Amino acid sequence: MRPKGVACLGIATAVGLCGCVTFRRGELPHTAWPVAAAPAKHSVSVVVAPDSMTTNGVPVDVPIAWVWSARERIRKTYADSGLFTALLDEDELADLRSEVHLSQISEFSKPLFALCSSTGALVPVRGVDRYTMRTELKNAEGDVLLSIERSETVVTWVQAFLVFAVPFQPNMPFFHYDVNGALASRMGFSTQAKRLMRDLSRATLDEAHAKGVL
Repeated sequence: MRPKGVACLGIATAVGLCGCVTFRRGELPHTAWPVAAAPAKHSVSVVVAPDSMTTNGVPVDVPIAWVWSARERIRKTYADSGLFTALLDEDELADLRSEVHLSQISEFSKPLFALCSSTGALVPVRGVDRYTMRTELKNAEGDVLLSIERSETVVTWVQAFLVFAVPFQPNMPFFHYDVNGALASRMGFSTQAKRLMRDLSRATLDEAHAKGVL
């Protein structure tokens, strides 16, 4: 499966300089950080795996770099949470095992995408990406203690005149795409995508802590 994120940089590559404005819809609750207010009690191993990922309803492949980038950011968030005595490798025996499944649903209009490209981005196009993190926390025996699902939607508008907004836009797109919507770069996550993985992980850990599992 290959993730189809916001198409902004792909259009920029195809037509030259253009502008992108990306924003989140703010579906995640505010999370105090770090979470722990008391000494940690458990070690944890973290497993990160892609789940279903689609573009306009069609399954796509996930580059290895994407998985490793997500895993690195999620593990760092767990380590920084203050909730665990140790963060172990996924094949090591720990008090708790966190199985993290990531899914992405991307939607954009291919005709508008092509028109935007052919007109030098004079015609605007919008991409919508919904990222979901589903986490199962298990004990050492493999029993599921808690299942948590958190999601966030990212919207990007691409249009030539939005180039003036780029210097003030912190939420840069996640991936590079060519005019056909094909992945043109396999470098993994951008800084903003890493922040999204961090925030999804924080919201997950905050909920698990509030429910007394951590």
